[in-house]
Amino acid sequence: LPTAIYEQAQSYFEYQRMMSDVFLTTGKQGTAFFRDLHKVLTESKLETLPLWMLESNYQEQTIIKQLLAEGIQPADSHYLLAKQAIATRSYANAIQHLDEYLKLIPESDYIYIYPLYLYLLCMEGRLDLIVAQAARIMSVIPYNADNAEFYVWLYDEFGINVQSLNEPMSAIDN
Repeated sequence: LPTAIYEQAQSYFEYQRMMSDVFLTTGKQGTAFFRDLHKVLTESKLETLPLWMLESNYQEQTIIKQLLAEGIQPADSHYLLAKQAIATRSYANAIQHLDEYLKLIPESDYIYIYPLYLYLLCMEGRLDLIVAQAARIMSVIPYNADNAEFYVWLYDEFGINVQSLNEPMSAIDN
């Protein structure tokens, strides 16, 4: 291959690995998932890969838009639309959809949505909402051994120390 094409193609091998993670394994979870999603969203213009990573696809997005156009609003429509908004880097729109979705689901399901919600607040620079909701965030995603890596990554990536709003920074170091 010509050098220019080879160099350009080489930058996409990491995205190929992410596609393999989505289709050939159970996908990444936790902090590893957010690291990969963040890389795709901030270092590429890809839209289909983030949808796949968020367990959606073009067909699902087309169907939900058709249903909404027909006046049919499935219970998970805001969650699906949030995924599309994330893939198109419309983080404020995604936050609005997740806000609506959180009103519809039981609080016991927040644990599945809040890490993504917190990530989007960081991406949008909404420290005001993080501060306002810190107690709720920490009740849903407590700072413990299971979640420590996620919180440390948020701090390293965004400089936002959510748990310091509820406990001293020294807790991170332990």
